[in-house]
Amino acid sequence: MESIHVYQRLRPSRYAFLVSTAGFSSALRAVSLNTALWGGIYNPIVSLEPAESADGLLKAFDPDVLVNLTTAELPVDILNRYRDRILPATELVQVDGRTNRRRLGFGFSILPILRHIHENGSIAVLCG
Repeated sequence: MESIHVYQRLRPSRYAFLVSTAGFSSALRAVSLNTALWGGIYNPIVSLEPAESADGLLKAFDPDVLVNLTTAELPVDILNRYRDRILPATELVQVDGRTNRRRLGFGFSILPILRHIHENGSIAVLCG
């Protein structure tokens, strides 16, 4: 019987943060969230205006999840194309019912690792 070999390359999830041009608050929130995500440097921050630029960036990066940081309705073409991949702002942060600690509601957060290092002075306990 002949063997079959399967190879798969894994990568962190790609997030695109949709921001509005009406002020810097959504862009600052996107930067803040990216600093807490593993691989956050590769997640584009996409302004919805002009629409051609937003569409081009989304097609080029092909994100796994779109994080909507705007307060406005998303354009119909984005809603139709990425309907199953849009994460509303209400799901960004969750509160642990047991500890009352806030945590990211999506992605692989590096904050627990950094908290452990800060509290224990070492990462050795996590690795072995």
